[in-house]
Amino acid sequence: MADEKGKYEYHVVQIDLEETKESKAKRDGTYHARFWIRNFKDSETKKVRHCRFYPLVRELLKGGWPGAMIMVGPTQVEKFLDKNEEKYFWYQMEVNLLDHILTGPFDFMRDPMWTIPDEVWNTLMEKAADMEIDPARMNCNRVDTIAMDKKRISGKQHQSARKKNKGN
Repeated sequence: MADEKGKYEYHVVQIDLEETKESKAKRDGTYHARFWIRNFKDSETKKVRHCRFYPLVRELLKGGWPGAMIMVGPTQVEKFLDKNEEKYFWYQMEVNLLDHILTGPFDFMRDPMWTIPDEVWNTLMEKAADMEIDPARMNCNRVDTIAMDKKRISGKQHQSARKKNKGN
């Protein structure tokens, strides 16, 4: 995706087919995506490609604004959100996959847990180089701030995700 300055950035997302509107997916390539982020501790000491990825869980502030990011492990996220549905949410939005370069789909590796497989990472690096994005910047050893939409999370979007999760 390109940010507001036209610079490209990448995100790890999980497509939620149950929340995706089938007609929009077929017509426009728009899917409902849940965002993932590097594990904070890993991001301090490991290259991006060796970091574990966790669901991007945010605090829900008054008025529906997203607050601080918190780390919740992938196997605990649903239970955590069920217990704290008024305080936290998994950041998600509709993404047009036809308008963006896509690498995947892929499954996270199990050893080490929740990491991106080398062949997927290598494909991403090749595509980045083709777009004149410095691949070294994408695999750095430092913590990068994550550009997020500063829009409010609508009650409808928040409740829709919670209802879906409770049905599972």
